[in-house]
Amino acid sequence: ALDDLEGLVVQRLFEMEKMNIRGTGYAMCTSITKAMQEHSSAICLAMEKYNKAALMLDPPRPILTYQEVINMSFLSDFALLCYLQDDIRKH
Repeated sequence: ALDDLEGLVVQRLFEMEKMNIRGTGYAMCTSITKAMQEHSSAICLAMEKYNKAALMLDPPRPILTYQEVINMSFLSDFALLCYLQDDIRKH
């Protein structure tokens, strides 16, 4: 679930970068905005899936809010979530 969420956030970050590229026309900005709205919906669903799974782990992992995920505006910020993944080599 965390990998799915991370992938969606990375896609959103790339879409945000595209909007800031010089020479991006109105039609492209409109298309990117629509894609970002779809990514936001997908992020919410993936986040719900992650939060349900996080609570079932022993010990439970912290849950995430949409605002926390969206505020992670850099890939390095989102990489901080890696500690939440359970390493199968430990079992």
